[in-house]
Amino acid sequence: MLKTFLDSEEVGNLVLTGWTCTLSPDSLTDYSTAIEAVKRAKEKDPQSLLAHQALAGLLLRAGEYKSALDELQQAKTFGDADGESSAYTDYLLTIAHHWLGDSASAQSALDEANGAAELELNNTSPPATWTRRLTLNLLREEAERTIQADDVPTRNEGDTKK
Repeated sequence: MLKTFLDSEEVGNLVLTGWTCTLSPDSLTDYSTAIEAVKRAKEKDPQSLLAHQALAGLLLRAGEYKSALDELQQAKTFGDADGESSAYTDYLLTIAHHWLGDSASAQSALDEANGAAELELNNTSPPATWTRRLTLNLLREEAERTIQADDVPTRNEGDTKK
């Protein structure tokens, strides 16, 4: 999939390819190419919520937690723009805050995400698509597992994952 779409100039192809790579930890061994592709997409469409979410998710997967947090804070300003879910942002914020050692913010983001997700999933007009349901469930399960884990990595002062 990466080989097919990462050379594309279509914003949608770049963003959706990057987003797909965020949905599972360790989906790639090297996230740099996907990150660069989504950055190109974001430059072309800086108002795309999904581009911000995809970039943040890729940075998170690459272990660049502080950069992911910065991108997610930008994404928060969009709300549910483009028909995308703000709950995606909050689930990723949960994970970023956890890995940065801020358990109170992680729990707060999880609570906000779960509230938004429940509203979306219980809305019948129009009902959530199967892809929305699946994505919300994947991100919710990962966020909940992450904050229940006792391990928060310690980092050296020069670590790029801050």
